[in-house]
Amino acid sequence: MPNSAPEAPQCAALHGRRRGLNFLSAAALLLAAAQAWATRPFVTDDARIVDEGGYQIETYVKRQREFSEQEFWFLPAMNPWGRVELTLGVRLLW
Repeated sequence: MPNSAPEAPQCAALHGRRRGLNFLSAAALLLAAAQAWATRPFVTDDARIVDEGGYQIETYVKRQREFSEQEFWFLPAMNPWGRVELTLGVRLLW
């Protein structure tokens, strides 16, 4: 019965070609990703709540380029019961 498995040198050459192709594919994807563009506003919310019994503080600053205005947000949050997050915050303009 003939052995259908490729010989060792053929396996090494095939493995080397695959590795080179994987590297080129990854490099092409990275270069393509560098050309990505985004629009304003850059707002991201993960939509998760704080763990039960946990607390968190969210803060951020927003500066306008077109006119002289800045915002500061301070949002403490807590989760007393497990499925509910309570948040009470302050926004300051100047």
